[in-house]
Amino acid sequence: MIWPMSMSLAKRFWIPLVLVFAHALLVALVATEIALSSDDPEAGMIWIALVLIDVPILWWCPLPLIFTSDALLPWTILVAGTIQWSIVGLALQQVVKWLRNVHRPKKPEPAP
Repeated sequence: MIWPMSMSLAKRFWIPLVLVFAHALLVALVATEIALSSDDPEAGMIWIALVLIDVPILWWCPLPLIFTSDALLPWTILVAGTIQWSIVGLALQQVVKWLRNVHRPKKPEPAP
C-alpha cells in the first residue's frame, strides 16, 4: 500500500510540496499562454520571467540554459525550479519545525 506512505510524506513535507506544485503550475500557465498566442513573435520572451524566478539555481549551474534548445527550455526550467523550490521548501520546513519546538512549553519533570 503506497497510499498511507504518500499521505504521511504529504503531512511531513507540506511546504516543499506546495512550493513545487506552485512552480509547476506557473510553468504550465506560461506554456499554455505561449501555445495560445503562438502567432506573436515575442511570445517566447515570457520565459525570461521564469528564468528570473529560478535565478539562484540557474546562476549556480547555468549549463542547462546554455546547452538547451527552445523546445527543451520549459523542461529545463521545470526540473531546475523543482530542485530549487524543493530545497527552499525543506529549509522553510526546518525553520517552522524549529520555531514550533522553541515556543512549545516544556513538560515538568516528575518528582523522584
